[in-house]
Amino acid sequence: MFVVPEHVYHAWHDGVTTTSGQDLLLVAEVVSPGSSTERTDRVRKLREYAELNIPQYWIVDYTPTPKVEVYVLDDNETDPAGNRTGAYRLHLSVEAGNTLEVTVDADKPFTVRFDPQVLTAR
Repeated sequence: MFVVPEHVYHAWHDGVTTTSGQDLLLVAEVVSPGSSTERTDRVRKLREYAELNIPQYWIVDYTPTPKVEVYVLDDNETDPAGNRTGAYRLHLSVEAGNTLEVTVDADKPFTVRFDPQVLTAR
């Protein structure tokens, strides 16, 4: 799942077929435990999405219980030389039975609010 600014959404309707990763406001990945992509989601994508300056990255995990980890871009992070790294920091981690509440800074900021337990509801 991902969230884009309004101008990108309208461009898609006008026939634009590609989008720069830098246009993304939020990306959410669902982790497949034990799969070869789990490490990619938890390590490589954290680094790559931060380099693209995507403001939020969410990791959704279903086992052992539904959980959402919200990472936000921390522009204050620096390397030993004092250069900004654009690294993510864990903003919050919410398990089933609790309420995730996060504001997404978009053209019109909005709040996402839900209990991760609903991710397994049938």
